[in-house]
Amino acid sequence: MHMHVTSINRPWTQQDLDIGSPEWPIIWSTFPDGADWFLEKDVALNALEKWRHDMCTGAPGHSKPIVDVIAENGNHVFGRFGRHLANDFLYYAANFPGAPCSWVCSDDACFSHFTSRIVSYTQIWQSADFLKRCGMSTNSSNPFAFNTTSDRNYTAGFIWVFRKAFVKIPQDLYNQYLREGLFNPTHKIGGLIFLFCLS
Repeated sequence: MHMHVTSINRPWTQQDLDIGSPEWPIIWSTFPDGADWFLEKDVALNALEKWRHDMCTGAPGHSKPIVDVIAENGNHVFGRFGRHLANDFLYYAANFPGAPCSWVCSDDACFSHFTSRIVSYTQIWQSADFLKRCGMSTNSSNPFAFNTTSDRNYTAGFIWVFRKAFVKIPQDLYNQYLREGLFNPTHKIGGLIFLFCLS
């Protein structure tokens, strides 16, 4: 566990911890990650629009795969995503992970869909189901003990495609993939899929 202590020259107050307070940026300065998609949605959406503009005007990273840009979060737009949430989000949004950022950003309809899906995806972490299964039960009275139950519930219920051998696609998402031509037309249902990287 890594802990960082932030201090100021007076006692902290509850108002200091309010979003948008003058102290709010100080609290997060050690861990710069961008706006929180749930608590600071408007700030996050503004950052996403700025990122879109940058990608459409050829900023560094515009030709990189969208999954890498989300996972790396060098632009501080996709805070707290990381590699597995980037993959799961793109699956949820029906965006090909290898698509360049400029492709996602250049089309208004595509970007509007991307934006609406990122907003709905990040709401999952505040859902009653998520909080009940992953945020309530503890395995020990020791606050530093690994919480096996929450980890098992999270891995089984909230990691959808990252490092999964098999994925069950909900019907509405399957139909969206089908409408957009995202399936391999030569694949036979039940057949194995082999991917090869040629160098």
